[in-house]
Amino acid sequence: MSYKDEITKKIKDAVNNWIDKLKEEHSKLHLTKQWKIDYRDGFTPGHITLPVVIGSKKGPYLIAEVEFVVPEDLELDLDTVELTLKNEFYKKQKKEKQLPQPVDEPLSVINEMILGMNTFLSSLEFGRFTPQQPTSYPHTNELAGSGSNVKVKTGPAFSRQVVDDISKVRQDVKISKYLPDWVKNISSREVYEALIDKIAEGFVQYTKKGNPVTLKEFFKMYEDYLKKEGKLTDWCKYKCKSVELNEKDWCQEAYCSKKPWQRRCEYSTLKFGS
Repeated sequence: MSYKDEITKKIKDAVNNWIDKLKEEHSKLHLTKQWKIDYRDGFTPGHITLPVVIGSKKGPYLIAEVEFVVPEDLELDLDTVELTLKNEFYKKQKKEKQLPQPVDEPLSVINEMILGMNTFLSSLEFGRFTPQQPTSYPHTNELAGSGSNVKVKTGPAFSRQVVDDISKVRQDVKISKYLPDWVKNISSREVYEALIDKIAEGFVQYTKKGNPVTLKEFFKMYEDYLKKEGKLTDWCKYKCKSVELNEKDWCQEAYCSKKPWQRRCEYSTLKFGS
């Protein structure tokens, strides 16, 4: 059985039950029972979100999104598959051409993020994290390599229980629907994995200090800190310049033809560096 068949089998009952409910609530749409997962470019390593679509009187209808993480070895763990129910018309996103970034700049910035995890934890107003022993971090040249020659050093020598906790949190981080896009889209898998490691270690250390936060909250605190430190910048893909967003993440750029009214702009993103 292929991965596509296994994923379909795993979500089949939940999707069919949801369709039955939608057909009752939106009878005039004439929703069909024939649904499919739009696999687009197939399976590639990384965090993947795919739409589940059916037909309606007015065209394609989005009823759910299926999310999972494809590891480098392409050995998919079906337990990581998550289904998010949706109820809206489906607009197929056009693939935007990504402009290549200078290799040295984002890698050096991400390396600073990894190096600065303890500084971030120390900055949180809820408490101060003090390592019990020196921590060994990767250096920039160890992250900026390519292929199998890249080496990433391990962190501090944790107890077995903490190691087990970090391992679990690491998986939770990778499959979390709240994991920021700027993490998901890191092109270097070695750098991506190293940053995921530090986020998981930081979360475990912070919560074990008596600070009950969710991953969603921790991601937000970390992102806000990186913005403040100049490691991440609110960026407009249309104008290729930094922009100011308000507390709702609405763009405050004046006289922009692409800016929507009172909602987040699709051209707004985060860029490494200041």
